[in-house]
Amino acid sequence: MNADPGGIQNTDELTPNFYPLVRKKVSVNPEQCEKIGKILASTHIRDTFDKRDYLTLEVDIETKLWMYFISVGICHQTHSLYSKKLNLFGWDYLEHVFTGLAKTESGLLNPEYINNASIQKLISDLKVHFSDDLSGNCTLDRLDERAGLMKDMAKKTGELFRGKLWNSLYKKETRLVDANRGLYQRLLQFEAYSDPLFKKSTLLIKFLVEAGIIEVLDPENFIPIMDYHMQRVLLRTGCVEVNDVQLKKNLKARNPQSTDIDV
Repeated sequence: MNADPGGIQNTDELTPNFYPLVRKKVSVNPEQCEKIGKILASTHIRDTFDKRDYLTLEVDIETKLWMYFISVGICHQTHSLYSKKLNLFGWDYLEHVFTGLAKTESGLLNPEYINNASIQKLISDLKVHFSDDLSGNCTLDRLDERAGLMKDMAKKTGELFRGKLWNSLYKKETRLVDANRGLYQRLLQFEAYSDPLFKKSTLLIKFLVEAGIIEVLDPENFIPIMDYHMQRVLLRTGCVEVNDVQLKKNLKARNPQSTDIDV
């Protein structure tokens, strides 16, 4: 991919049809998908789920955007993240901490502060905020990697979008895919959002929509969040059927695979 004069990479290969319905080793079962869809359509999610602080807190728009941008950006492999004091695990704990950072307008949500801070300083800050007693003893791992992602997000926001997220990376009405300037394409500029399956990008956009910050004009271009949890659900419900005999044996035997791209 080559950068264009506007700073956005050439992503012509990014199209609405990211994945074919049928692959050589597996296939989609449309009838089963429809059955599951009807069940889910009748399921009611409790109203308080969309009214939690993470989505509803009233702070400066830039602060709120950075809360989402960074919390999702550094969220990967958080299975060991735990707060004994709050009895929160993984993403729930991450969401709790970043909501608190937004309420206090922490420097960890300020691109200028992040740019000027060293990796070690950011690591130290993260340790304190993810510590039950503020001692720095925390369960958030891979801190150097997460701090590096934060530095990349702050640096490139300055280079590509003059340090501001609102009306540059995000605007009220936006398209997911639009020549070289759709939201998916813009997020690809950042290391934290460079996953070819766009998992973090879709999660981030989902929060922005739920918080009422943006309106997506081309929802048909949403890419489903596809992680190992979703793969298990699709396989166990029969929405995805395995046609390859050896692959089916390996999955049933829980044998490690070199790739999960087929599923």
